Amino acid sequence: MLQLDVRFTFSYDAPVPNLLQFMDKSSKIILEEATLHATSIGLELTTGKMEVVDNSNLSSEVIQTDVALIDNGIMFGSGLLADDFEVILFPNVTLNCIVGSMKYNNVGSQTLLMLNDLSCIRFYTGTTLWVYENFDIRPGCIAFDDQSRFMRVAGKNITGSIMPMGSLTRGWFTP
Repeated sequence: MLQLDVRFTFSYDAPVPNLLQFMDKSSKIILEEATLHATSIGLELTTGKMEVVDNSNLSSEVIQTDVALIDNGIMFGSGLLADDFEVILFPNVTLNCIVGSMKYNNVGSQTLLMLNDLSCIRFYTGTTLWVYENFDIRPGCIAFDDQSRFMRVAGKNITGSIMPMGSLTRGWFTP
Protein backbone atom coordinates (compact mmCIF):
# COMPACT_ATOMS: atom_id res chain seq x y z
CA MET A 1 0.00 0.00 0.00
CA LEU A 2 1.16 3.49 -0.88
CA GLN A 3 -0.71 6.30 0.89
CA LEU A 4 -0.40 9.89 -0.32
CA ASP A 5 -1.52 12.20 2.48
CA VAL A 6 -2.72 15.80 2.66
CA ARG A 7 -0.87 18.20 0.30
CA PHE A 8 1.57 15.47 -0.78
CA THR A 9 2.48 15.23 -4.49
CA PHE A 10 3.84 12.01 -5.94
CA SER A 11 5.58 12.86 -9.21
CA TYR A 12 6.30 9.99 -11.59
CA ASP A 13 9.33 10.74 -13.77
CA ALA A 14 10.72 7.59 -15.39
CA PRO A 15 11.95 6.65 -18.88
CA VAL A 16 8.81 4.51 -19.54
CA PRO A 17 5.23 4.91 -18.28
CA ASN A 18 4.83 1.48 -16.64
CA LEU A 19 7.65 1.14 -14.08
CA LEU A 20 5.29 1.66 -11.12
CA GLN A 21 4.20 -1.97 -10.64
CA PHE A 22 1.45 -3.34 -8.41
CA MET A 23 1.91 -6.91 -7.11
CA ASP A 24 -1.73 -7.97 -7.58
CA LYS A 25 -5.34 -6.72 -7.49
CA SER A 26 -5.14 -6.10 -3.72
CA SER A 27 -2.18 -3.68 -4.06
CA LYS A 28 -3.33 -0.09 -3.75
CA ILE A 29 -2.48 3.56 -3.75
CA ILE A 30 -4.58 5.82 -1.51
CA LEU A 31 -5.10 9.51 -2.28
CA GLU A 32 -6.15 11.71 0.63
CA GLU A 33 -6.10 15.36 -0.48
CA ALA A 34 -3.00 14.50 -2.53
CA THR A 35 -1.80 14.85 -6.11
CA LEU A 36 -0.66 12.09 -8.45
CA HIS A 37 1.49 13.69 -11.15
CA ALA A 38 3.18 12.32 -14.27
CA THR A 39 5.85 14.02 -16.34
CA SER A 40 5.58 14.05 -20.14
CA ILE A 41 6.38 10.31 -20.43
CA GLY A 42 3.00 9.58 -18.79
CA LEU A 43 1.97 6.96 -16.23
CA GLU A 44 0.22 3.65 -16.89
CA LEU A 45 -1.37 2.06 -13.84
CA THR A 46 -2.27 -1.62 -14.09
CA THR A 47 -3.33 -4.57 -11.92
CA GLY A 48 -3.91 -2.80 -8.57
CA LYS A 49 -6.33 -0.18 -7.35
CA MET A 50 -6.53 3.45 -6.29
CA GLU A 51 -8.78 4.60 -3.47
CA VAL A 52 -9.60 8.31 -3.45
CA VAL A 53 -10.70 8.91 0.15
CA ASP A 54 -10.74 12.73 0.04
CA ASN A 55 -10.69 15.34 -2.76
CA SER A 56 -7.48 14.79 -4.73
CA ASN A 57 -5.80 15.65 -8.03
CA LEU A 58 -4.37 14.08 -11.15
CA SER A 59 -1.95 16.09 -13.27
CA SER A 60 0.35 15.37 -16.18
CA GLU A 61 2.77 17.47 -18.16
CA VAL A 62 1.80 18.57 -21.64
CA ILE A 63 4.51 19.64 -24.08
CA GLN A 64 3.85 21.64 -27.24
CA THR A 65 6.51 21.10 -29.92
CA ASP A 66 6.71 22.63 -33.39
CA VAL A 67 4.91 19.61 -34.88
CA ALA A 68 2.81 18.02 -32.13
CA LEU A 69 1.25 18.20 -28.71
CA ILE A 70 2.69 15.56 -26.37
CA ASP A 71 0.11 14.56 -23.75
CA ASN A 72 0.67 11.01 -22.47
CA GLY A 73 -1.38 11.59 -19.32
CA ILE A 74 -2.29 9.10 -16.62
CA MET A 75 -3.78 5.84 -17.92
CA PHE A 76 -5.85 3.34 -15.95
CA GLY A 77 -5.53 -0.17 -17.44
CA SER A 78 -3.83 -1.34 -20.62
CA GLY A 79 -6.71 -2.68 -22.68
CA LEU A 80 -6.25 -6.20 -21.25
CA LEU A 81 -8.72 -7.49 -18.65
CA ALA A 82 -5.87 -8.93 -16.53
CA ASP A 83 -4.33 -5.43 -16.32
CA ASP A 84 -7.45 -3.55 -15.20
CA PHE A 85 -6.74 -0.93 -12.53
CA GLU A 86 -9.67 -0.30 -10.20
CA VAL A 87 -10.46 3.28 -9.18
CA ILE A 88 -12.71 3.84 -6.15
CA LEU A 89 -14.04 7.30 -5.27
CA PHE A 90 -15.38 7.44 -1.74
CA PRO A 91 -18.69 9.22 -0.99
CA ASN A 92 -18.72 12.99 -1.58
CA VAL A 93 -15.20 12.93 -3.08
CA THR A 94 -13.98 14.67 -6.24
CA LEU A 95 -10.98 13.53 -8.25
CA ASN A 96 -9.78 16.59 -10.19
CA CYS A 97 -7.84 16.32 -13.44
CA ILE A 98 -6.15 19.71 -13.13
CA VAL A 99 -3.57 19.56 -15.97
CA GLY A 100 -3.05 17.14 -18.87
CA SER A 101 -5.24 14.10 -19.32
CA MET A 102 -6.74 10.96 -17.85
CA LYS A 103 -6.99 7.87 -20.05
CA TYR A 104 -9.50 5.15 -19.24
CA ASN A 105 -8.39 1.82 -20.74
CA ASN A 106 -9.94 -0.71 -18.33
CA VAL A 107 -11.89 -3.54 -19.95
CA GLY A 108 -14.00 -4.69 -16.98
CA SER A 109 -17.29 -2.91 -16.40
CA GLN A 110 -16.87 -2.47 -12.62
CA THR A 111 -13.41 -0.90 -12.47
CA LEU A 112 -14.49 2.67 -11.76
CA LEU A 113 -16.57 2.74 -8.59
CA MET A 114 -18.17 5.98 -7.44
CA LEU A 115 -19.73 5.23 -4.09
CA ASN A 116 -22.51 7.82 -4.16
CA ASP A 117 -24.09 10.47 -6.40
CA LEU A 118 -21.74 13.14 -5.01
CA SER A 119 -18.62 11.23 -6.11
CA CYS A 120 -17.25 13.00 -9.17
CA ILE A 121 -14.34 13.24 -11.58
CA ARG A 122 -13.81 16.84 -12.70
CA PHE A 123 -11.83 17.93 -15.75
CA TYR A 124 -10.45 21.46 -15.55
CA THR A 125 -10.20 23.84 -18.50
CA GLY A 126 -7.76 22.50 -21.11
CA THR A 127 -7.74 18.91 -19.79
CA THR A 128 -8.85 15.79 -21.65
CA LEU A 129 -10.62 12.52 -20.87
CA TRP A 130 -9.58 9.77 -23.32
CA VAL A 131 -12.01 6.81 -23.32
CA TYR A 132 -10.64 3.56 -24.80
CA GLU A 133 -13.30 1.24 -23.30
CA ASN A 134 -16.92 1.45 -22.12
CA PHE A 135 -17.40 2.39 -18.49
CA ASP A 136 -20.17 3.04 -16.03
CA ILE A 137 -19.85 5.99 -13.65
CA ARG A 138 -23.21 5.58 -11.90
CA PRO A 139 -24.16 6.75 -9.34
CA GLY A 140 -21.45 9.45 -9.62
CA CYS A 141 -20.73 11.93 -12.39
CA ILE A 142 -18.07 13.42 -14.62
CA ALA A 143 -17.92 17.23 -14.79
CA PHE A 144 -16.18 19.09 -17.61
CA ASP A 145 -15.12 22.71 -17.10
CA ASP A 146 -15.29 25.17 -19.99
CA GLN A 147 -12.94 24.27 -22.88
CA SER A 148 -12.15 20.75 -21.71
CA ARG A 149 -12.20 17.72 -24.04
CA PHE A 150 -13.97 14.35 -24.14
CA MET A 151 -12.38 12.01 -26.69
CA ARG A 152 -13.37 8.38 -27.24
CA VAL A 153 -12.80 5.41 -29.48
CA ALA A 154 -15.77 5.03 -31.85
CA GLY A 155 -18.41 2.78 -30.28
CA LYS A 156 -17.13 3.23 -26.71
CA ASN A 157 -19.36 5.08 -24.26
CA ILE A 158 -19.79 6.30 -20.71
CA THR A 159 -22.94 5.29 -18.87
CA GLY A 160 -24.03 7.82 -16.28
CA SER A 161 -24.17 11.54 -15.68
CA ILE A 162 -21.92 13.87 -17.66
CA MET A 163 -22.05 17.57 -16.78
CA PRO A 164 -20.53 20.02 -19.26
CA MET A 165 -20.02 23.38 -17.53
CA GLY A 166 -19.34 25.43 -20.65
CA SER A 167 -17.91 24.59 -24.05
CA LEU A 168 -16.95 20.89 -24.30
CA THR A 169 -15.04 19.52 -27.29
CA ARG A 170 -16.15 15.98 -28.13
CA GLY A 171 -14.47 13.74 -30.67
CA TRP A 172 -13.26 10.31 -31.68
CA PHE A 173 -9.78 8.85 -31.97
CA THR A 174 -8.09 5.66 -33.11
CA PRO A 175 -5.69 4.14 -30.58
